[in-house]
Amino acid sequence: PRVLGVDDFALRRRQRYATVLIDAETGERIDVLPDRTTQTLVAWLREHPGIEYVCRDGSGSYGEAIRQALSEAVQVSDRWHLWS
Repeated sequence: PRVLGVDDFALRRRQRYATVLIDAETGERIDVLPDRTTQTLVAWLREHPGIEYVCRDGSGSYGEAIRQALSEAVQVSDRWHLWS
């Protein structure tokens, strides 16, 4: 995708989380990662070049992963996290 949405969700509340990746232009789910670690997201991003924008929550691990794998990509906060 050109514009990627990244967010986490609970598989088991307060115990286990995963990461969902969305094509932010079409709204289609692209992938689900088994955790929300920097290393997992870096590996995925490096396998999927061409992403120009990443819409994400305020997670430090997501921000670091994007900086490491997509240094040229523009990071923006998602609408839900801006308003809440």
